[in-house]
Amino acid sequence: MKPIFLVLLYPFLIFGQTQNDQCKIPINDLDLKMNVNTFFIDKIIKDDNTQYNTEYGSTLSATEAFKKYKQTQKVAKTNLTEADLDKKHLLEGDEKINIAQLYSIVRYVEDDRLVCYQNIWFPTFKVLSTMDDKFVALIAENRKVAEEDFKVLIGNLEKTNKLSKTDSQNFETYSFDFKTYELKFKKAKTSYRSESSIQLAGEDKDKPKKTVDLELIILSKSASDKHLNWLNKNYGK
Repeated sequence: MKPIFLVLLYPFLIFGQTQNDQCKIPINDLDLKMNVNTFFIDKIIKDDNTQYNTEYGSTLSATEAFKKYKQTQKVAKTNLTEADLDKKHLLEGDEKINIAQLYSIVRYVEDDRLVCYQNIWFPTFKVLSTMDDKFVALIAENRKVAEEDFKVLIGNLEKTNKLSKTDSQNFETYSFDFKTYELKFKKAKTSYRSESSIQLAGEDKDKPKKTVDLELIILSKSASDKHLNWLNKNYGK
């Protein structure tokens, strides 16, 4: 039976300013050998001081709630199954065959500097893991990145890594090959990008900065075909 929490557990975001102006988790130094479950508890969930009341009248900490119910007000953990793949034919029982786990930030402030890659910060991200919590991929998004900052980042990466750039109908993709993983930045084209009314921090209202809608993907080279299938279905276009 699912718990009844005082805090509603469903995805939503908060628009506005935040007191946190420092990047909390630098993902350019991410340890791909990490245990993803432990990573989320240590880096995010432990800092949640919310007390969660269950239907039985007991109180749980955020860590206890996550371990027991796989969710808090900020983070959710779900199982992906064969039914989540882009398959031509679904077989009976596919929805019961697990292929991966998805850890997601479900509540965030748009200006929150939760994670960053060098000079670019992202308010929310997801991590795809194997069923035993080994890292597969990380997907982070920021809908309003200063274009100048993005150019600086790409320029810095090009100093040590070869850039591969491709175009699709909706995105320009900037890819870099590392020893154990691939790094991709998907910049939405103007005709496709999300609209946002949020002003960049410190931005002159009369001289708004040009921004880009950016998606970052870190993909382990050990990803299985099923993991790649799911990623391509959800983030490949």
